Amino acid sequence: MRWPSGSAASSTVSAMGKQSDRTGPPPIAAEESVAVRPAQGEVVDQAPDGTAGPPVGGEAGAAVPGADAQRAGAEETPAPERPLDRRLRQRHPWRELPAIVVLVIAAAGLGYVLVIPQHWLRGVLLFAGAMGLGGALRLLLPSRYAGLLSIRNRWFDSFCFIALAAAMAALGLWLRSIGAT
Repeated sequence: MRWPSGSAASSTVSAMGKQSDRTGPPPIAAEESVAVRPAQGEVVDQAPDGTAGPPVGGEAGAAVPGADAQRAGAEETPAPERPLDRRLRQRHPWRELPAIVVLVIAAAGLGYVLVIPQHWLRGVLLFAGAMGLGGALRLLLPSRYAGLLSIRNRWFDSFCFIALAAAMAALGLWLRSIGAT
């Protein structure tokens, strides 16, 4: 396919049968597989060793015959392992323990409210205590040991946990003082 030379706009017919003036290349059908010629100095496909991939030849938009076969036949060498990858794989085995403890205590508070509804305040305070413990653990533990308690900045996470705990405890105590059951 060749683009009209010398004109910036080309007249095309869309799938709906309407004619439109558009700047740039004509639309490509979904079934077509096209390798695009790179701009001058641009590398489109780069191999792991830093060399450019298979050359794109022929007219604009035409694929190079045998390029996929050439790629499939070449043996792929694994990328060198980076220090960050090694550190992420060697995570501490007990990294999620603080989050698990907080979740177990929170579930116990919720279960207490559901099983013994006449003593709902104890369950609410237990749940609030779990959130406060989560905030304290997030504040005291380094990020690599905080696990799922670590979402954003240490201070922000701690503030959110402790504020939630304080709000829940205050709301529970206030509801009890006004006689809500």
